[in-house]
Amino acid sequence: MPETETSKALTVLRDTVGVRPNSSQQVSGTGARLVSMMRSFGMSQSRRLSLDEILQLSAVMICLDVRSQDIAKVPFRMYERVAGGGKREVEAEEHPVAFLLATRPNQFMTWSEFWTMVLLHSGITENAFIAKRMDGRITEELIPCMPARTTILAVEPSDGGRGFYAYEVKRTNPHERIQLSGLPEIFLPAEFIHLRGRMFDGLMGYSNLDAGAKTFNMATELLDYSTRLYANDGGMRGVFQKAGENGDALSDVAFKRLREDLANLLTNMRRHNVPIVLEEGMTFKEISMTADQAEVAKSKEAAIVDVARTFRIPPHKMMHLVNVKYENMETLEKSYVSDSLIPTCVQIEQKLAISLFTLRERTKYFLEFDRRQMMLNDTAMLAEVTKSMMAAGSMEFDEHRQIMGWNPLPNGQGQQRTIPSTYNTIDRSGKVVIPAGAQPSPDAAAADAKPADGAKPKPKPKPKDAEEEDGTVVVVDFTPSVVGER
Repeated sequence: MPETETSKALTVLRDTVGVRPNSSQQVSGTGARLVSMMRSFGMSQSRRLSLDEILQLSAVMICLDVRSQDIAKVPFRMYERVAGGGKREVEAEEHPVAFLLATRPNQFMTWSEFWTMVLLHSGITENAFIAKRMDGRITEELIPCMPARTTILAVEPSDGGRGFYAYEVKRTNPHERIQLSGLPEIFLPAEFIHLRGRMFDGLMGYSNLDAGAKTFNMATELLDYSTRLYANDGGMRGVFQKAGENGDALSDVAFKRLREDLANLLTNMRRHNVPIVLEEGMTFKEISMTADQAEVAKSKEAAIVDVARTFRIPPHKMMHLVNVKYENMETLEKSYVSDSLIPTCVQIEQKLAISLFTLRERTKYFLEFDRRQMMLNDTAMLAEVTKSMMAAGSMEFDEHRQIMGWNPLPNGQGQQRTIPSTYNTIDRSGKVVIPAGAQPSPDAAAADAKPADGAKPKPKPKPKDAEEEDGTVVVVDFTPSVVGER
């Protein structure tokens, strides 16, 4: 039978992260008989699940998708540190790294596809590998490498030098040979990026497949139990028992008739609700729990929460909306961003900065995912924040329109902002640039300049009566001549 599309996709993903089912072990003697007895009674053995089986758990796939897509959709930018603790976005033509971030990571992927693939590797194994295609010291492309194909080589120190780690990447199919064409099979540290999550040895990340092995086993057993239950039309296990205290055996005729007709009787009962008539005082005694007695529904809900906890994903992101209300949704979203997304982003930002910048450049430049884009999930909250910033004069009209996804106003009309009329506008030295209630004038900067010899300084405009201007808004041109040099 040809492979289905699902099995093909799982096979590719299994090869991608390098996890394969444990090879079967031969059991002999008493152990073999015990295993045979367990299987005959439908008892399962505790074992490590393969990646195929784990990925067939919908909770696992949703966790991986949510985490990777929530980070992949956020812009990744290069910034320059400016005086006073601020930052400025570096334009693409100013630096090769900014140009790389503004275009695409390699000729085969978009940045969204790149980060989704990298974070999928990292989410499963807590390890992700990226090869760098370089022209001299300039990085031209970033290419994700399959962890299954990557081997870390320890190069021990010699002659008083320092040891280092190299990375061997094998190409086992045409797809890999095309993407990695022209690159060496063994990469030096400057040519390779290794993203790692939780670590115990300082070298490799500790895989989520190992950390959540028991959780995944429990979830799989619950699904298997449900599948078997509904496949048998909710059938119950039990035994036939002869009534009476003397323990007389069932007659041969009745026993033969029951054995021969039992399968048909059960089928008619399930499909047509035909009752089974037992002979000679026999009764049926149930020896298995029903789904309700086993609390399958509650156990499945608990398994979903445990899987989400393994990947640090809040259950409501997995469409598990138990105990989720509108009142606590914002708190859950903030907790998810601050406790799950941002720590992952910081690891990526710091690792790529070390690999893409020189030591001197790292004191000037840094990389960052847009934190504001991560937080703005509530339109009501977004409107409230922008309204407050506009009212305080912290945002221009065009900046507000940019956040809302609108085009700038024509002819520079949006390069203005509003300030309350009862506020003084001052520069960083504490000097009043625009007094409260005053209208800015084009010669405001000239009025502040030192007067020529023999000339009298031009008096500053006096503020209007506070009661007259209370509640009004003054429109101010956001130019250095008005608010002063920053």
